[in-house]
Amino acid sequence: MASSQGVAKQIVGLGWNYFSQIKSEHGEIHREAVRALSRRKTCTADFNYTQRQKGDQVTYHVWQYDLSDDGWLDWGHARQLVRVQRTVVDSTGKETVGNRYYVSSLTPAQLSPTNAATISRGHWRCEEETHWTSDAQLNAKEAASRSYHKRSRRGSRAAASIRTTSISTLTDAASSCPRDCRFFCTVYLDDIHL
Repeated sequence: MASSQGVAKQIVGLGWNYFSQIKSEHGEIHREAVRALSRRKTCTADFNYTQRQKGDQVTYHVWQYDLSDDGWLDWGHARQLVRVQRTVVDSTGKETVGNRYYVSSLTPAQLSPTNAATISRGHWRCEEETHWTSDAQLNAKEAASRSYHKRSRRGSRAAASIRTTSISTLTDAASSCPRDCRFFCTVYLDDIHL
């Protein structure tokens, strides 16, 4: 039961809840999130938040889609889909827009759009910090292009794990990751094996 759906079911079975990013490889649940949420305009967002980050203006828009008590197909434990759009305008005026989709076992009443935005922002921030550290400290992008990484998918994962473990071991977690990241980082359900 190593699938995202299976792990989510196990999490709910333990009495816990989840809020997890979903991507195209998650199949029907991702397609439903895109279908239900992708065309929504920023003026209809359930929550909006703008802040300055490293000199850039960053705006988050959050939309929720209630799955009620039925869930979605085999995701019977899912109670809502969430889209978080992040728009960054840098000092030159260049704008970049990114969208992420999430599934949660919490209803919209249990997980407000404000809280969903907070968790998503924490995840985005942790990911940026981790990628920067990996790229800067271990030249990860160059390492990924080496031929031994291309030979095997398992080899690439093993090398990435070793790099990540090295960073974790050599870096004081409290100073390298913002305080809110340690609590709010969401997990990829594919990476959890119960």
